[in-house]
Amino acid sequence: MSNIKMYPLFLKVCLVILTCWMMSARAETAPDQLLQSLTDHMIQALKDNDEAIKQNSNAVIPLIEKILSPHVDYAGMARWIVGRQAWLGATEAEKHDFTQEFKSLLIRTYSKALTEYNNQKIQYLPMRGEYQEKNRVQVESEIQEFGKTPTKVVYRLTKIDGDWKVYDIIIEGVSLLKGFQSQFSEEIKQKGFQTVIADLKQHNSKDL
Repeated sequence: MSNIKMYPLFLKVCLVILTCWMMSARAETAPDQLLQSLTDHMIQALKDNDEAIKQNSNAVIPLIEKILSPHVDYAGMARWIVGRQAWLGATEAEKHDFTQEFKSLLIRTYSKALTEYNNQKIQYLPMRGEYQEKNRVQVESEIQEFGKTPTKVVYRLTKIDGDWKVYDIIIEGVSLLKGFQSQFSEEIKQKGFQTVIADLKQHNSKDL
């Protein structure tokens, strides 16, 4: 899909932060601690599979599917970026197909970025206020790289069936979710759901 756009800043830092984005865990555990736990898990998996990834970048995909994909709210993201009116007007098949292709788009994007991971450090800041009775929270963090100004990243999490799941990332004040919404909602208005799904499918069929 030639006209798919990604924020350059997002592509620059997602090799680190995506290890935290697509996660969930039991809601009674502090969300910042959960993010740290999954970060450690993903980074260790990258190190353990370093040689396989060097030989074939596609080796990152199963790691993402196993560690991250079960814990991201793809359906919620898809509904949000499409927009209420277009989502309500879509068929169940269109909703399903768009969600699956959007998921593939994210996994492919993160697969490319993860192959460039270079031991950047993530520092999570203490959470403000109580979280136990909330259904949505934010966790602030900084991406630290030697010789560079830290990048501020905010994770938005929602509670689904007792689990915390990240549904958006704000990088230096720019929301990833809003960026996708401005693109896909407009394309659906212009081209229609079926055409956008077909474009995504074609894009996702290409080699990384």
